[in-house]
Amino acid sequence: MKNHKYNLITIIGIDIIQNNIIHIFLIILIIIFSFLNINLRHKIRFLTTYKELLLNKQEQLDAEWRNLLLEENSLKEYSKIEKTSIEVLKMIYIDPNSTNKIINQ
Repeated sequence: MKNHKYNLITIIGIDIIQNNIIHIFLIILIIIFSFLNINLRHKIRFLTTYKELLLNKQEQLDAEWRNLLLEENSLKEYSKIEKTSIEVLKMIYIDPNSTNKIINQ
């Protein structure tokens, strides 16, 4: 008989490959899908945070829009008063150069 020197790691590797190839394939798939799941959750959290930032920005812009509408309406009201005073009351603008100043001493 010949004395063969067997390498234990080689024997285990060959046994795993021959008998458990499906298990190895499934373990590799589980690891891949785990990393994909982690990546997907990270993207979802990032997008949720980004959506929240956009909603806050939209609220700020809506508030600014309401303030601008109020300002526009108040300016329209002033121009309405001015128009009424000119048309109904026949008021006119006075040129500062054509006025006479009275000085009391």
